[in-house]
Amino acid sequence: MLENLSIIGVPVDSEGTLAGTSRGPRVLRQLGLLDVVPHDADIGDLPVSIASTERDPVSGMKAAPEVVVLTAKTRSAIAREIGLGRMPLIVGGCCAPLIGAMAGARDVLGGVGLAYVDGHSDLYDGQTSPAGDCADMPMAFLLGRAGDLLADAMGPNGVLAPEEVAMLGYRDAYIAAPAGSLMPEDIGDSLYRRDADALRREGMASAAKAALEHLRAGPGRFWLHLDWDVLDEEQFPSSDYLMPNGLSWTELIELVRPLIGSSHLIGMSLACYNPDNDADLSDGRKIIRCLEAMFSNDGGSR
Repeated sequence: MLENLSIIGVPVDSEGTLAGTSRGPRVLRQLGLLDVVPHDADIGDLPVSIASTERDPVSGMKAAPEVVVLTAKTRSAIAREIGLGRMPLIVGGCCAPLIGAMAGARDVLGGVGLAYVDGHSDLYDGQTSPAGDCADMPMAFLLGRAGDLLADAMGPNGVLAPEEVAMLGYRDAYIAAPAGSLMPEDIGDSLYRRDADALRREGMASAAKAALEHLRAGPGRFWLHLDWDVLDEEQFPSSDYLMPNGLSWTELIELVRPLIGSSHLIGMSLACYNPDNDADLSDGRKIIRCLEAMFSNDGGSR
C-alpha cells in the first residue's frame, strides 16, 4: 500500500510557538522528503497552529482550544485519506496530531493498533505535565487516562485498549516518575512495552518482529508513530527533549524497517524535529537519509 501513500504536514508545536517543531514539515520537504518517500500525493499542510501558552484552568493543558481544533481537523483529514484508499504519512510538528490521527483511522477501519516508537512514554496529563504541553500526553489520551477535554474531538473510536498498543524505545522513567506521571507499568501487563534497554537486550530486528506479532494478534492493522527523540541526544541534538541512552541511527533503522514493511501498516506519523536547533540542517539531512533507508524495499517484513 506504500505506493498509495499521502503526505500530510501538520505544522504545530505544543509549546505554543509558531517556530520550533512547527517548521519541521516545510524544512524536511526542502531537504528532499518527497524524493525519498514513495508517495501518491502530497496534500500540503493542514491549516492548524498552536500559538497560545496559556494553560487551561480546568484541564491544565496549554492552548486547550487550539488542541481541540487540531485533534478534530487531523481526525477528519486522516479519515478522508484512508477513505480514499491512501496510507497517510503525517510529518510534524510535535506528537499532538497523533491523537486525532488514531481517531480518524479507527473511524474508517475500526480496530487499529499503534506501534509507538518514542523516547518518552507520554503518559502525563494536564496536571502532571510540567509545561502542560499536549505533546507530553498522547498516550494518556489514547489510553483514556487524560480526562475528557478531547473526548468530542476524538469521537467514539479514539480510545485504544492497552493490548492494542506496542510502546518501543522509551527511556524517560527517571524524569516522568518523580513528576507524578503514569508509567507504562501502571497500565498493566496487557500493554506491550520495551524500553530502550530492553530493545537492545532483545535485538532490534527481534523486537520489531515480536511487536508485529503482538499487534497482529490484536487488531491486526496498526499505525506507526516515530518520534525522533527516540534517538540518543548525541546522535540527534535537534529535538526539544534531549536524553542519553537513546538509539543510534543504525538501531532505529533496524527497528523501524520491518514495521514499515508490514502489510498491516495503515498509516504513519513523524514527530519532533526542531529545525531551530539544527543551524546547518545536518540533522534534517540525516532524517532524510534515514527515511530513505527505512523505505528501501519496504522493510521486507510482512
